[in-house]
Amino acid sequence: MKVFLTRLCGVLIIVTLLGLVTWSHVDAGTTGKIAGRVIDKKTGQPLPGVNVTVVGTRLGAVTDEVGQYFILQVPPGSYSVRASIIGYSPVVQTNVRVLIDLTTTVDFAGNFALQEEAIQAGEVTVVSQRPVVQPDISGNVANISAVEIQNLPRTSVQQIIDLQAGVEKGFVIRGGGRDQINFNVDGLSLRDGRDNQAFNSVSYTAIDEIQVQTGGFNAEYGNVRAGQVTVVTKEGLRDKYTFDGIVRYSQPDFHFGPGPKDPLAYYMRPFLDAAVSDKGTDGGAWDIYTRRQYYPFEGGWNKIAADVLKDNDPTNDLSVAQLKEVFNYHHRKNVNIEDSNYEIDATLGGPIPLLSKPLGGLRFSASYRGIQEPYFYPQARTSFKEDLFQGKVTADLKANMKLNLQGLWAKQTGMADYAFEIVDFPNPQRGGSPLYPWSDVEPGRTTLVNDNADHVGRSMIFGEDVYSINDTKRYLLGGSFTHTLNKNTFYEVHVSRFHTSYDSHPSRRRSLATVKTIGPGYKLDEAPFGWTSDGTSSIGSGLRLGGHWARARDTSRVSVWNAKLDFTKQLNRVQQLKAGVEVILNDLNMNFRSDDSVIVHLQRSRQKWEQNPMQGAAYVQNKLEFKGMIANVGLRLDYFDPRGEWFVYSAFDRSFTAKGNATRSEVLQTTTTEKQVTLSPRLGVSFPITVNSKLYFNYGHFRQLLDARNLFQFQLAWNGNIYRLGDPNQPLQRTVAYELGYEQNLFDMYLLRLSGFYRDNDNQPRGVQFTSIDLLVDYSLSQPLNYSDVRGFEITLNKTRGRWLRGFVNFTFQQFKAGNFGLGREYESVVAQRDYELTSTDHYQFRPVSQPFGTLNLEFVIPKDFGPKIAQDFRFDLLGGWRAGQHYTWVGPGGGVIPGLQNNVQIKDFWSLDLRISKNVATTLGQAQFFLDVNNILNLKYMYFQPGNPYGGPFEGNQDYENYMTSLQLPESTFPKDIVTTPQYINIPGNDRPGDRRKDGVAFVPIEKVAADANLPANGLPGGAAFLEPGRRVLFYVQATKRYMEFTGGSWKQADQGFVDQVLKDKAYIDMPNETDRTFLNPRSVVFGMRISF
Repeated sequence: MKVFLTRLCGVLIIVTLLGLVTWSHVDAGTTGKIAGRVIDKKTGQPLPGVNVTVVGTRLGAVTDEVGQYFILQVPPGSYSVRASIIGYSPVVQTNVRVLIDLTTTVDFAGNFALQEEAIQAGEVTVVSQRPVVQPDISGNVANISAVEIQNLPRTSVQQIIDLQAGVEKGFVIRGGGRDQINFNVDGLSLRDGRDNQAFNSVSYTAIDEIQVQTGGFNAEYGNVRAGQVTVVTKEGLRDKYTFDGIVRYSQPDFHFGPGPKDPLAYYMRPFLDAAVSDKGTDGGAWDIYTRRQYYPFEGGWNKIAADVLKDNDPTNDLSVAQLKEVFNYHHRKNVNIEDSNYEIDATLGGPIPLLSKPLGGLRFSASYRGIQEPYFYPQARTSFKEDLFQGKVTADLKANMKLNLQGLWAKQTGMADYAFEIVDFPNPQRGGSPLYPWSDVEPGRTTLVNDNADHVGRSMIFGEDVYSINDTKRYLLGGSFTHTLNKNTFYEVHVSRFHTSYDSHPSRRRSLATVKTIGPGYKLDEAPFGWTSDGTSSIGSGLRLGGHWARARDTSRVSVWNAKLDFTKQLNRVQQLKAGVEVILNDLNMNFRSDDSVIVHLQRSRQKWEQNPMQGAAYVQNKLEFKGMIANVGLRLDYFDPRGEWFVYSAFDRSFTAKGNATRSEVLQTTTTEKQVTLSPRLGVSFPITVNSKLYFNYGHFRQLLDARNLFQFQLAWNGNIYRLGDPNQPLQRTVAYELGYEQNLFDMYLLRLSGFYRDNDNQPRGVQFTSIDLLVDYSLSQPLNYSDVRGFEITLNKTRGRWLRGFVNFTFQQFKAGNFGLGREYESVVAQRDYELTSTDHYQFRPVSQPFGTLNLEFVIPKDFGPKIAQDFRFDLLGGWRAGQHYTWVGPGGGVIPGLQNNVQIKDFWSLDLRISKNVATTLGQAQFFLDVNNILNLKYMYFQPGNPYGGPFEGNQDYENYMTSLQLPESTFPKDIVTTPQYINIPGNDRPGDRRKDGVAFVPIEKVAADANLPANGLPGGAAFLEPGRRVLFYVQATKRYMEFTGGSWKQADQGFVDQVLKDKAYIDMPNETDRTFLNPRSVVFGMRISF
């Protein structure tokens, strides 16, 4: 007892010095189990009393009367297991892999059975072979070790997870985003209490094991609906120090072709090209086709110079040359990307000097991760940056007691969300470019690429302060205590605090001091740099120098406190019982808004409130293992208490108006919020068919807390009226999930897994708009009226063994369907409500959308004993991906809704192929790896844009977007005749898809469309055109005859078929988006890296 107290006091002193004053929350298992039997080789009978130990640890067991044993609480990893008894030669099995929450079977039977010493002298060592089909899994689970990922051209936890079957780029598992995923590190939950999203940034070199589970979660898992990710980090060794460090560096090149300040760029050529800049883009030099490719500059500098002479301000009476000088000054920003792309990741571990032996083998593991991701357009902060420190201190207080103390601190800095109405995405924007050509995938990830809304997007390119800056800090502190009562029983106690602080505000105010004077006294300050809300513009070009800038304001603070007790008992050889209770307290101190200091809009709103909801849970689950069959049966009870009062109001309460703001606190009554209790059954079964195959099935109900805004938001518009309102009495979101799967060992080398799944989601929030008869009450109320379902199947082929070649390929097919219960609007006016209900489609179910995708990984290895030494241990790792293009709705120019027409166009499929070439070198210090990562090795060129968004990515408004879409020759099935009886435009039937492009270097050949020959213009010019530039050829397609016509020699003739064929082959008819610098992104890039470990 004295030794125990000495060790405990010593450890607590160290903890105090380190500042680790709270504890950690473990809501998922992070260890596994070893079990098996020991046989006498001579008699074939079981051997009782055999000592079975895990070499290098204190873990072990003794076989029972039937020769069976089990060892609990084994951390994941590879071990040697030793069986010994007096009178028999010991046997050691090496390469025994233990997985998280699973049982590894290690039998000392057959060739591995124990023999009497007289027959065989000395210790016998054999290599254990991990079974290709793991019988202990009743769901789709991927267990990934650090060794398996060390050669992939990926260096983050999320990137590794994204490669698994059922997981899409952006941390989306079976259609569920990161708010439906439970992510923990060493059992510590990293769920942010603000939006329920998982913070998944972890040191890469600290990883020991990753488990990704996409279905069949046991009863111990809560606040999860789509996926469970468990990361186990390395633990410091007792007797030596270890180090692992990795560095990656590249100079980013985000786009194909020239940048936004190229003389031919969209915003530059109209003001700089001598052919048009003085007289304007409408001055007769450019025809209609060239004019619509550039920013309109009507009248040119000559008109601007004449206009400024007419006003009463003599200081702006500038000549054309002086106006151009002003233009160049306001467009002086260096838009080139100067920052590098880098990652630094390192982990050091080992015994704590002087204190290790007296304090129970006190040891540590400390990690750092730093990354920099440059922004596509440099801003006040030119890059997203992250610095992360994490650490773990471990001590064995007694042989049966273990204490773990853990901490994590992370700071992310960058540009904040645009915050048009309010701060919707509280974290800093990530750098780089979109994950897919058609969307951000991760909210807020790449707004700096896609935001092109009128003057705001332009100011973002040539200015620096359109967005606020953002600093987000997180820390998690905690610990866990494990006490093994006997060989069959242990319990764990866990407590933690995960805190996040958000800070968004403008970078710096603009200095109004005169920097330069032009002409008779036109003064220029430092604009467009520095923040101002004054809505000024650059003379002539119209570049906004201030206005709706840096709107995000956020000083919210969020903490999540957790406490949990888990009890595990191996009842007998076939049953393991696990039970636990959990309490989660949320401290929500919210203060965020959208702010315009000068220009006031109704949409600018704010939220400031504090809430302290509480969750509780209790679970029990029984794991049965009998002759290869596994059954996990469990029941979970979830409890939710919003804690506090909430408002009592009528649908069109007059206190919600701006006028009612002054007396609202006196008029609105409150009542106690409602408590909720739910039960969720869980079942998972794995049944072996043969020694090489199995079937598995799982079913369960899964509940999850809503995000804080849908529960508690009280959002006020600038004038004081209530704009959005939450409802803390909404039920917990629910998912009912089913999965059926099959696994097969092929040739004792490949694992084939087939699984089908279905996820039914309900009680999801949607906003219902309430509008009074006088329009003074107009707010959105969060209600649990949204539902969805995701169904699909996954195929995985994994080559688990091989000297020259290893890898995997997986394919996921899933369909997503969603809808809403009830209507999305309620009017106080009976007439308005009737008209709305007659025309509304927002309660219609969305047509199912297919979303297939796949991943391929091939690792070619030159063995260490093959060929010349310089070539040995060279590795070539290919990583490929495919994603079917996104579906969306296109009805034609002008937009609108055609009942029954949904998702009728599909963007081009996306393919990717990356390569890592690496060479491992043994040094006197340890192992060194030098590698070269080549991203997009084939230099595939894709058009990046946001579907249906005329201001997204490369498009400059509705006309630009519609010019592109109407130039495509879409399949005839795009507009089914039974749905689209009167098409909005003439579509030439073809096989184009959005994302198709004109061949590089090919001139634009417009194809105009007319219904019949009689509609061909007599002068040969398209509508609105006064002339055509020399060399311009225009084809006309006649719908009635399906012929291509060309106006030559003063009359219409059928176009030369060879010319038409070449135009169609080169897709020369496609009217490409105007902003070429952000049309084609992610060209081939090279990353250099080095890894050292000892």
